[in-house]
Amino acid sequence: MFGLFRKRLVEPETMAWMLDHAEWLLADHVHAKGFADARLVLPKEGFFVTDGEKGHALAKRLMTEIQLYAGVPDLSVKLSADPRSGRFRQTGMINVQQKADAAGLYWGGDDGGVVEISYDAEYLKTPGDLIAILSHELAHAVLDMGAARPPPSDEDVHEFLTDFTAVLLGFGVFSAYFRAETRVWTREGAEEWKDLYVNYMNFNEIAAATTLFVLLHGIAPDHAIRNARDDFAAQLKTGFRNWADHRGRIDRLKRLVADKRGV
Repeated sequence: MFGLFRKRLVEPETMAWMLDHAEWLLADHVHAKGFADARLVLPKEGFFVTDGEKGHALAKRLMTEIQLYAGVPDLSVKLSADPRSGRFRQTGMINVQQKADAAGLYWGGDDGGVVEISYDAEYLKTPGDLIAILSHELAHAVLDMGAARPPPSDEDVHEFLTDFTAVLLGFGVFSAYFRAETRVWTREGAEEWKDLYVNYMNFNEIAAATTLFVLLHGIAPDHAIRNARDDFAAQLKTGFRNWADHRGRIDRLKRLVADKRGV
């Protein structure tokens, strides 16, 4: 009886969407082996090593590391900082990012194969946020590498798919911390924060996608939970319970991951 009221992070339709698109990335995408080889990237010592770089040099160093984790170290990326920050707008006591100004932007490759990514320079002050932004923009480039068939979804959910792709490249924890509404200090600010990212994955959806990533890669759930902030750890626990209803499909995807790895 009590199982009928079990908490769910996302609707069953969204879970089915995630399973379908995980299969597409692992079976049909050009970068399938990169997705299979991905690891869970954590905001812990040792994952992003720098030599004291500051400013744009730091962003370039982080981008190099992000490309390594994503399995595209040789992708030519022209990275630029936008000094006209849209991060904050003062409205009384509320500081929120303006809807008209993106935290990052991506332009597809030119004839020489160079892709362009820009970022709001204000985020140099919070490297964890910058990692989330750059990994999302890089996910656009990875998706543009192509696939044997179109994705199961349509273009209307492209930013949602890009968020999911970043999670499947290993950046779910960074994505979740950046998207958490709890970072905004007022109810009004939180509503604006939600509106800004209405076409993207929300905190719960990123948690569900991250737990799927962990399960597909055979990572111990406790490892992910122990290394997550308390609010995200609680959502991960729920996500792992939710995916228990999809063991058969997940087992098939795990075999696909092993096959792509050559294990």
